[in-house]
Amino acid sequence: AERALLTEVLSDLLPRLERLDLNGYFFDDPSGLPGYDQAVSEPMHFSEMRARLARGSYRSLEAFGYDFTLICRNAMKYNQPGSRAYASADGLLVAGQHLLSLAQADLAKRALAL
Repeated sequence: AERALLTEVLSDLLPRLERLDLNGYFFDDPSGLPGYDQAVSEPMHFSEMRARLARGSYRSLEAFGYDFTLICRNAMKYNQPGSRAYASADGLLVAGQHLLSLAQADLAKRALAL
């Protein structure tokens, strides 16, 4: 029941996070970008998160949050401060972490009701 609840919460959360990516920068695999593989050791993007969610790979909200944060941190590492992509990643991180904290509270509340 807890696993089903986690999947339900994450399935609701992921599209909400994706909608925060107004420019669509973080949906696809960025590995083809020049120099990306040298700058970033652990690539992540929303398409991979969606695939992991579909496979049932996420065992906790923390693991899901790690991947989301990785998307943002990678973009901020690869792109120059002041660039549109950097600013988008920074804004996405702030807004996304707020949604993650709301999801954590929701998950805790709903788990108590099980």
